[in-house]
Amino acid sequence: MSFIPGGQETTVSTTAATTVVSAPAASTQRLVRNIRITNTGMSAIGVELQLVKNGTPYVIYTNATLAAEESVNVAGPFVLDATDETIQLDADAAGDIDVVAAYADRS
Repeated sequence: MSFIPGGQETTVSTTAATTVVSAPAASTQRLVRNIRITNTGMSAIGVELQLVKNGTPYVIYTNATLAAEESVNVAGPFVLDATDETIQLDADAAGDIDVVAAYADRS
């Protein structure tokens, strides 16, 4: 088995939960190594990362407040091993949040 490095960049500007790491392809495991969240806006924003399995979100990281221009790294590993498993970001206010995820896929 070999690992294929990958990543995903997402900009979030809404309070609606937004997928920041997509599900892997069929018969593939996605090993998420790191997720960097940066508040590029001018106001503080509360953020929460959720691992979603079969439509049910499970909190994997909560930050009470991410100040303007502040970043946080959330270290994995998080394993997505089904086509219905994703990681999403939920914010308590609309703003500008950049999310960069690093992962490797194994099939």
